[in-house]
Amino acid sequence: MKSDVKKRDTLRVSTWPGGSTIELFIYPDDADLAKRNFELRISSATVEAEESTFSPFEGYVRHIAPLTGEMRLVHEGHHEAVLAPLQIDTFEGGWTTRSYGTCTDFNLIHKPGWKGEIFSAPASAILPCAPHGFTCLYAQSATKIETANESGERFEVRLGHGDVLVIETGPEERARVCVQECLVPPVVAAASRVK
Repeated sequence: MKSDVKKRDTLRVSTWPGGSTIELFIYPDDADLAKRNFELRISSATVEAEESTFSPFEGYVRHIAPLTGEMRLVHEGHHEAVLAPLQIDTFEGGWTTRSYGTCTDFNLIHKPGWKGEIFSAPASAILPCAPHGFTCLYAQSATKIETANESGERFEVRLGHGDVLVIETGPEERARVCVQECLVPPVVAAASRVK
């Protein structure tokens, strides 16, 4: 098990036609979003325009959930979804997708060789880490987390608002996290390699 804390002020911020986005994690480390050469990426974006069209990501799977506000997604020729905070929609990145409503969202996007999910982790929750993959906790307030591996080693991590804890596990490794203290539960993106 490897872990890394990414501080909010070190994260890459960029703009898109509907607002701005913070890149919380990208794999591999030297991947470039514009070149579409990444395996998985986790981000949080502000949607400031009442109506916007998502950037296309052909060949990727997308998971999205609002953190604040609501959004309505229209996937042309497929389905629509109205999402309140922490309700999740999963769709193909190559679809033409329009978003309606302003919000701050949380995104996980990955190649088909991965299985991913997004969920909230309330205080006292004990969560298994994604096997053979990455588990990323995005702090929405000051948060204290304990991690433990299969050998019983425990590590305490304190995150400030906007910080990210990234835990990587190998093919045979098992690990877990326990959210010990938080005012607002962290949001988790977990992704495992598909065998």
